[in-house]
Amino acid sequence: MAGAALQSVRRVVTGVDRDGRSAVVVDEVCGKQAVLEQYTSVDLWALTLPAPTSAATDVPAEADLDPGPGEVVWRWFALGPGERIDFHSTTTVDCMLVFSGSVTLLLEAGDVTLRRGDSVVQRGTRHGWLNSGDEDCVLVGLMASTEE
Repeated sequence: MAGAALQSVRRVVTGVDRDGRSAVVVDEVCGKQAVLEQYTSVDLWALTLPAPTSAATDVPAEADLDPGPGEVVWRWFALGPGERIDFHSTTTVDCMLVFSGSVTLLLEAGDVTLRRGDSVVQRGTRHGWLNSGDEDCVLVGLMASTEE
């Protein structure tokens, strides 16, 4: 599969300028990061907790499926029509929002279809994703590590 055609995602990051005033410190289009063949993703932000306000403004060049211990990743990803991510588990709590399209969340005890505007909190359980629709599905979410 070729992967969903993910639109460009603009990322604006605030910080403090040389004069100590709040300012835009990054305004850029994020690079696309294919984590798995089945989908395309863009990591918008990554941090450790407690969250510093003066940390670096970059995200890793290569995305990792799971954030590391104490990390949170803000992720935008897309599944094209017919694309599927098989059952897996992560050591994360994922707060996901369906931005466009629809997707089926595959669970061991039954599936649930999510549509634009629906959200899900995926709490480290075995799950998969299936786009059985005829358009790309874009999801946006925060993935927080459950490891210390």
